[in-house]
Amino acid sequence: MSDLITEAGASRVLFVDLHATQIQGFFSIPADNLRPDLSFVSFLADMKLTPENTTIIAPNAGGARRAQRVAGKMKCKIAILETRTVGDDKIVSVVGNLKENAVIFDDMIDTGERIRLAAPALKAHGAKQVYACATHAVLS
Repeated sequence: MSDLITEAGASRVLFVDLHATQIQGFFSIPADNLRPDLSFVSFLADMKLTPENTTIIAPNAGGARRAQRVAGKMKCKIAILETRTVGDDKIVSVVGNLKENAVIFDDMIDTGERIRLAAPALKAHGAKQVYACATHAVLS
């Protein structure tokens, strides 16, 4: 794919929130990964979400690095969601302590199932408000 893009005449490639930054290495032309972190942090600050009242939520262990990056910029703590299937049911557990606002940071929303399951678990664990931020809205 990288060769096709280069052969088509591109002189630079811009990505938005790559799943794996190693992809940039496949290109023989400059490839930049634009992260939405600062836009989200600015938006959340405008909403008056602060380190004193907010916990950043990783939707799973794989998203912990992304959540940690955003939490570091906001100076907030993080918590991680753990989801497992028992029979036909999905059980969501919260690992960590929550403040009144819980902000789920995910890279993609497809069906919204993860957020639909996470919100009640976060509220049961002490969050009063649950927000979600995502880079890619597939929405199938």
